[in-house]
Amino acid sequence: MQPNKQIYSSKEGIESLVLKEIQYFHFPMGLEYDITVPIEYEEEIPNMFGGKPIKANGIIHFEDVDIDGGFCVVKQELSLDPKDTNKMLQTIFKTMKLNNKELKNAFKNSNVTISDTNIYEYYFYPGIPHRIETTRESNININNEDGKRIEKIIIELIYNE
Repeated sequence: MQPNKQIYSSKEGIESLVLKEIQYFHFPMGLEYDITVPIEYEEEIPNMFGGKPIKANGIIHFEDVDIDGGFCVVKQELSLDPKDTNKMLQTIFKTMKLNNKELKNAFKNSNVTISDTNIYEYYFYPGIPHRIETTRESNININNEDGKRIEKIIIELIYNE
């Protein structure tokens, strides 16, 4: 339990657990976008286990824009750097006192991919979300053991009719 306690005692751990949905609400706000060109960028994701942030590559593009209706659909795709992700997992196992020679050998041929796909449907004037759908897919292969996890969050505006 001590490693988990450390994770959720850090600023990054608390923000990732408690403020995740609030961050989704504000993500597309405050910038002016060129809707004709995808935005490719590099990002550093806070490491909820402490230490250096994890590098990631992202792209944002508009799937639909209705200027007259003030509505748009924005898609964000983000992939965590496999090397940084692998280092983070090794740190977790060290914290859990699972740092032996066998585990080090298992990580030599491991493959870890974590990717996010977020779709934001917004009334851009005045900036109200209609629907936000986020999906995080994690695929982990360590020592020929496969693991997969899909986490999905859907936030939807409920209209009083």
